[in-house]
Amino acid sequence: MCRAGHILKVESMSQHHHHDHKHEEHSFKNVEDYVARFDAPDRDEWQKPDEVFDVIGLKQGDKIVDFGAGTGYFSVRASERVGKGIVYAIDSEPEMLNYLAKRTSKAELTNVEIILVEHDEIELPEPVDVILLVNVYHHINDRVSKFSRVKQWLRDGGKIVVIEARAGTPIEPPAHFLMTEEQVASEFADAGYKLISDSKILPYQSLQIFGA
Repeated sequence: MCRAGHILKVESMSQHHHHDHKHEEHSFKNVEDYVARFDAPDRDEWQKPDEVFDVIGLKQGDKIVDFGAGTGYFSVRASERVGKGIVYAIDSEPEMLNYLAKRTSKAELTNVEIILVEHDEIELPEPVDVILLVNVYHHINDRVSKFSRVKQWLRDGGKIVVIEARAGTPIEPPAHFLMTEEQVASEFADAGYKLISDSKILPYQSLQIFGA
């Protein structure tokens, strides 16, 4: 396991890589701009991280992936929840992960392992209990194919949690990124998953939990 503040790079095991440049619209060089947004003081009010963890059933000893971890909003909170478990904070943006490495090192979060991956590739060191995607699912290419393969990274009873911003809310994404709950559920069904829970606890986002 990597020490806090260190970044592990995981190479994709797929033989062919391609990047859909429509997903690479943003520059993450000015990380502080994203820190101000992603870790805004009022985010807890509508993101409700503890309630999200309760709905997921995240507990001490669990291994969770925060896919698209960004500045680590969920990663650092999950660290306390899982205790002796592991948080795999995964992202494809080096600038974000450099910030997160410093953040976890300063806070001495030794159960957070930071992993740099290829754009939207989901490769993990080991099977986990939970894979969490918050406002990230819509950025992934070839979703049905990719999540069909992701089953190998789930422990028995493992869950994939997809949180996406809803239309007509203050955090509504651009139209080409908007994902309805029906669309997400349909894609996961095509990938061989079943819908376990469709929670309404979040005011601005859908929260769906899938199992293999």
